[in-house]
Order: sequence, then structure tokens, then C-alpha cells
Amino acid sequence: MGSLLIGIGMGLARTVFIVGIQNSVDWKMRGVATASNMFMNILGNTMGAALLGGVLNIKLVNYLKGGTGEHLDVINLLLDPTKRSAFPQGELKLLTDGLALSLLSSVFF
Repeated sequence: MGSLLIGIGMGLARTVFIVGIQNSVDWKMRGVATASNMFMNILGNTMGAALLGGVLNIKLVNYLKGGTGEHLDVINLLLDPTKRSAFPQGELKLLTDGLALSLLSSVFF
């Protein structure tokens, strides 16, 4: 729900930013200013997704290590239907709970 509200607010603010940028430059430079703003927006989204993906991976590995020191390729195992069906229900629940917890905790990083 919080992501929805932030998305709506940022979406509405984006239009205001573009109009403000276009009004602050000469007519000849509006395209360059708008393109620069959009490029920086895309670059920021990319960096944010990479950062939060890294946080998710770290949290998931820490959750699943459980003192054994083993690194499990959990995401690939969960996404492969054949390998996923081979897991006992207890382990499958542990892995899916770990993924869900990591997703939730990476939001509050």
C-alpha cells in the first residue's frame, strides 16, 4: 500500500518537474532538458533496483545460512518446477518463508 501511494505521488510530481524544467530553459533547449531529466530518472530507477536486489540477496543468504555456512542457490531451485516439487514440504516452506521475509525486510532496509 505504501508503494502505491509513493508511486502515485511521484508520478504526479514527475509532470510538475518536467514542466518546471521546460520553463526554466530556452525554447531551443527544452528537448535536451526533458531528455536529461528522463535519463536521470531511468538511471536512478536502475541504481535503486540494483541496490535493493543486492540487499534482498544478502538478507536471503543470511537467513538461509543458519549457521551451516552453506550457500544455497535458492531462487533457481524455487523457480524450477521439477526441482521445486522434489523438496519436502517442510524445506519448501522454509525457503518460501525466507524469500518472503527477505523481500519484506529489504523494503525496510
